[in-house]
Amino acid sequence: MFRHGNRLRWARGGLLAAVGTMLALVPEAARALDTKTGHTGHGDVAAEQPLPNGLLATQGPMAQMGAWLTPAMPPEAERMQSIHTVLLPDGKVLMVSGSSNRNRIEATKDGKDGKVGDGVDVSNYDVTNNAALFDPEAPQGQPSYRKIPGPLPITRRNGKGKEYSENMDPFCSGHLQLPDGNILFAGGTQNYYPGEQFTGSRLARVFDWKTRTWRDGGRMVEGHWYPTLFPLANGQVGVLSGLVDYVGGGNSSVVEFYDHTQPPEKAWKSIDIRTLPDSPFNTPVGTGTELDSLDHYPRLHPLPDGRFLITGDGSGGGVLASRNSYYMSIEDRQGTPAISFKPGPTRAQTHKVYSSAVMDPNTPGDILVTGGMLGSENINIGASLPPSSPKVFVTGDLERFHYDADPSKARWDLDSNALGPWPDSSRIMHNMVLLPTRQFLVMGGGNFAFSRPTFHPLLMSPDLSMKGGYKSTKMNPAIQPRLYHQSALLLPDARVLVIGGNASRAARRVNGGSVRLDTFRAPNGSYEFVPHGSYYVPAENWQPEIFYPPYLFIKGERPEFERASTPALELAYEASGEVKLKAGMTPTASVVLIKLGSMTHGWDMGQRLVDLEFTQDLTTRTVRLNSPKRSNTATPGYYMLFYVNSRGQPSKALMVRLS
Repeated sequence: MFRHGNRLRWARGGLLAAVGTMLALVPEAARALDTKTGHTGHGDVAAEQPLPNGLLATQGPMAQMGAWLTPAMPPEAERMQSIHTVLLPDGKVLMVSGSSNRNRIEATKDGKDGKVGDGVDVSNYDVTNNAALFDPEAPQGQPSYRKIPGPLPITRRNGKGKEYSENMDPFCSGHLQLPDGNILFAGGTQNYYPGEQFTGSRLARVFDWKTRTWRDGGRMVEGHWYPTLFPLANGQVGVLSGLVDYVGGGNSSVVEFYDHTQPPEKAWKSIDIRTLPDSPFNTPVGTGTELDSLDHYPRLHPLPDGRFLITGDGSGGGVLASRNSYYMSIEDRQGTPAISFKPGPTRAQTHKVYSSAVMDPNTPGDILVTGGMLGSENINIGASLPPSSPKVFVTGDLERFHYDADPSKARWDLDSNALGPWPDSSRIMHNMVLLPTRQFLVMGGGNFAFSRPTFHPLLMSPDLSMKGGYKSTKMNPAIQPRLYHQSALLLPDARVLVIGGNASRAARRVNGGSVRLDTFRAPNGSYEFVPHGSYYVPAENWQPEIFYPPYLFIKGERPEFERASTPALELAYEASGEVKLKAGMTPTASVVLIKLGSMTHGWDMGQRLVDLEFTQDLTTRTVRLNSPKRSNTATPGYYMLFYVNSRGQPSKALMVRLS
C-alpha cells in the first residue's frame, strides 16, 4: 500500500510575455489539431488522448498557456447570456438571467424601433423568462445550450381569500446547491424604478435538477437584492445582505435561514443582526462615529474553527472608508439559529468593489482576495468616464487573510500588483476558479466594469518566494470580451466554462420580445443605439467559451476512474470509500473534492476545495478514501472528486455526494 505524498505544489517556469495586445486568429489550417497525435500547428505536444478540432492557442504553446474551444450556439431565438451560472450534479450547467438588466424599446406608429426606455416590466413573466441548460459534452457543431422555462409565477391567496399571481425575477438573486443537489434561488428583483433603482424580492424558488422544473421555496422576512447565500454544516442555507424591498432601505440586516426538509411555509427562520454587539451594522468605521454596514453580495468564507469570515468586500453598497472584517458564529439551538460577531483583523486596504475571492487551496483557513476597485463604488467609471481622483483605481493586488485559531494572531497582508506587470493585470468583475491541482485561475473582467476587457486568464501557482504566495502566469487569450455579469465554472472534466458578460444594457422590444445588442450608455446617462458602422462590444454576450488549462496537455496517461460519474458515489462523513482507476496512477498523488460552483457577479458562493486523506494500491489500482468530518468547510451535498497524479494531470471527476 502507498500513502499519498506531499501536496502538489506547482511553480511554473518563467512568465510568458504576450506576443501582442490584440487577439490574432490562427488560420484554420494552421490551428487544426491531429486528434491521434495531439500535435497542433504551434508545434507543441498535447496530451496523448483525443482532443477536439478547433482548439485556439494564439500566443503560445498549449502545454504552457492552455487553449480555447468555442462551442456552437443555438438558433438566435434561443440565445441568452448567463448572469447566474450553476453546475448541476449531472454535469450540466444551469444558466439564468431573469430580466437580464435590460431596457425596453417601444415601437413607433410606423412599427419601427423607438427610443430606448429605462428598464423593463419585471412583473411580466415573458420579460423574466430567461433560463437555459448548457451541455459541456454537446457534440461539436451541435447547439451547446437550450432554453428551459424560468421560475413560473405562483398563485397565492391574500388575507381575504382573493387569488393573486406572484412572479419572481431571479435577476440579481443569490443561489446555492442544497444537499440534495437542487438549487435554491433567494431574493432577486422585486421592482425596477427609473434611474436604475432596484428593490429586493422576498421570494425563493427551488430548481429541481432531475425534473428541470421550479417549485415554490417560500417567502423571506425581508427583500434581498444582491444577497450572498452560504451553506451550513446542518444542511441549511443562510442568506446575508442585499437591498430590502422598499426604496432607500439599504442592505438588509436580517439573516435568513432555509431548511430544505420543510414545506415552503415553514422553511424559513430569520435573525435581525442590526443591534447585535460587533455586527457590521453596529461597528464604527475607523475612529469615527459612522457605523459600518454590509456590501451587496458580501464576500463570506467558512473558517476551520467553524466561524465565518466576512471580508468587508462585495459589490457596492458598503462604506468606502471601512477596513473592517468580521468573524460571524452561528449556533444551532434546538433548531433555532443564533448569531454572534467578533471583530476581525483590520484590512490592509479599504473595502474593494467587485473584487473576487477564494479560500486558499494550499493553506487551510487563509482567504485570497484579488483585484477590485478602490475609492469609489461608481462602476460606470471607465475609458469614457475617467476617475476624478488618483485614489480611485482598479487594482491588480492580492490581499491575503492569514488564519489563526487565536484571533489576535490573524492578520491581513497585501501583495501589490500580484496579478502581474501587464496592462491588463488590473481587474474588476473577474472570477477566481479553483483547480484540482490547487492552482487557481483569474478569468475575465476588465480594467473597468464596462470597458477595456481583459482577454488573458491568469494561472496562479503556489510559489513561496512571492509575497502573496502565488505566481501569476499569463494564458492564451480568449476571443470574447467578458465584462459585467460574466461567469466562470470548473467543469467535471477539469475544463473551465466561461460564459455571459454585459458591456451595456441590451434593449428588449416590448412588441415581440426580441432583443437588440447594439446599445451603449451615452455621456448623459441615457442609452442609445450604436451608429451604423461603429465599433462596439455587444451589450450582452451570448457565446460560451471553454478553456483548456495547461494540465490537459501534459504528456502521459491521464488518470481515469473505472466507474462512471453517475449515479453519484455516496460517501458518509468520517467513513471510508473505495474507487478504482484504470489509468494514470502514480506513487505520489493527491485526491480532492471540489464543491459544485454557483457563480454570479464575480463571486462563487459554493466553491471550495476539500483535501482528502487516502491510501492507494498501484497493483490493484485501488484508492481508499477517508471522508472528512461534517463542518462548514465540508457541508452536505455534491462534490467533484479528482485524482491528480505526480505529473500534475487531473482525472475527470467522479460526482460524490457527502451525506
